Amino acid sequence: MLRLKTLAIAVMMLLVSVPARAHFVLMSPTNWAQQDANGQPEKSAPCGQADPVPPYPALVLTNAVTTYRPGDTITVTISEAVMHPGWYRAVLGINGQSSLPADPTVTPGNTDCGTVNGNQIIGLTPQSPAVFPVLVDGALFHTAALNGPQSFTVKLPANMTCTKCTLQIVEFMSNHGLNNPGGCFYHHCADISIQAAAADGGAGGTGGATGAGGSGGGSGGSTGAGGSTTTGTGGSTSAGTGGSTGAGQGGSGADAATGGTNTSTGCGCELGNARSSWAWTEAMFALGTLLLLQRRRR
Repeated sequence: MLRLKTLAIAVMMLLVSVPARAHFVLMSPTNWAQQDANGQPEKSAPCGQADPVPPYPALVLTNAVTTYRPGDTITVTISEAVMHPGWYRAVLGINGQSSLPADPTVTPGNTDCGTVNGNQIIGLTPQSPAVFPVLVDGALFHTAALNGPQSFTVKLPANMTCTKCTLQIVEFMSNHGLNNPGGCFYHHCADISIQAAAADGGAGGTGGATGAGGSGGGSGGSTGAGGSTTTGTGGSTSAGTGGSTGAGQGGSGADAATGGTNTSTGCGCELGNARSSWAWTEAMFALGTLLLLQRRRR
């Protein structure tokens, strides 16, 4: 009997002295710190950096920063090393690890980390819908062992950017006692950058339409009806009385008709009128001269 008691005490001491194995490995995106085959270090919040050493591996940073665009949907891949009923959540620390919230409070049940009842877990309920900074909650819900690496998607906010923010992946485990540190949770983090795409160059401006009624023959002159001529041969016109003179140049017949009273086809109308008046004057002068000569002869 004494030997049985001694053996039982020895086994209990051995179990206490063996460190609890970590429970999941963050495979993607790249972890901010190196992790062993079981995912250690990962117990302490927010990113496993305060796990006691030993028995856990020392913290060694990877210095990896994965770049995304606002609104990207990214894939998170994990491998669960030791199964416990629970699920995963993704949280965004827009200002790094210091802006990550504390783990939620779990209500004890059959264990310090709640109660598993068939396919139900009692003691903590996932956010539905998730409330920022939580991006996803309740992912990969399971009460039996997962079969190999598993993935779930996370949609990044479309209205914010950051140079180096923290994507925290947390495992909630039930049917378990409290970890020290970490309680009912295991933590991994990835440093990410959310940057808008470079602005695309604007399309080249379209040249302005050429002005209608430009200078040159056949289009009505450079300054509209009655404007000064550019290539006409008949001189300037009076306002509103037609186009410039000269057939097919400046104020052509069509433009003259539009302009108003002059319906000639570029024949030099004002010049013709002027010549008619001069001929009348010459005729009258000649007639007066003849009458004067006849009176002298008498």
